Amino acid sequence: PLTQEEISQRRELARQRHAERQAANQSAESPGSADAGGTSTPAAPASGGVTDALCAQTEALSVRTTVEDENKEHFVAFARVYSGVVRKGQKVFVLGPKYDPSLALRAFPEGCSVADALPSIPHMACCSVDNLYLLMGRELEELDEVPSGNVLGIGGMEEFILKSATISTSPACPPFTPLNFEATPIVRVAVEPKHPSEMQKLVRGMRLLNQADPCAEVLIQETGEHVLVTAGEVHLQRCLDDLRE
Repeated sequence: PLTQEEISQRRELARQRHAERQAANQSAESPGSADAGGTSTPAAPASGGVTDALCAQTEALSVRTTVEDENKEHFVAFARVYSGVVRKGQKVFVLGPKYDPSLALRAFPEGCSVADALPSIPHMACCSVDNLYLLMGRELEELDEVPSGNVLGIGGMEEFILKSATISTSPACPPFTPLNFEATPIVRVAVEPKHPSEMQKLVRGMRLLNQADPCAEVLIQETGEHVLVTAGEVHLQRCLDDLRE
């Protein structure tokens, strides 16, 4: 979604392009008065309505783009390459913290790879790496491959990772232990939507929050209440803001 500053910049660019186009058309129609009409055309009352209409179209386009992008969540997994080279489009195993490699060694034939048809193993999934990103503050630079020792972002893992996981090209890889945090979630609040008709949106939002925030927990009580467990008041406010937005 575009910010207000970006919308203003695009509006100014549209105005400048429209003013230049009007000046070029006027100079083409009356070559003798090109010098006099070059700078006064943008402020002429006749072109004001056209300029306002163009600005309105630009704003409408920006708002429509924002609305379309609101329903698309893009998760970027924050990762570090410990061994080998990870490449865009590479097929990998996604191993959960409770994955047991001995089960895979007994079930899989020797020398198998991700491309083979493999039986289902608990806490293990197969997928391909959609995108690799170099994390540059607010910006993301796409990469084709990343060698070991680097920190990167991986796209396309939202369906396979809950909080943390280990990515490997070998099913014999033991998974890393789950992340341990000093702060234990202790603040419990019951959350409900302002309008009962938006309950599905709340459930979907809490599912995404539980997937993305490693220090937040989501519970459903026997009474049907949706409980959010956070590490403190500041963390709770941050989670509620995420749910609203």
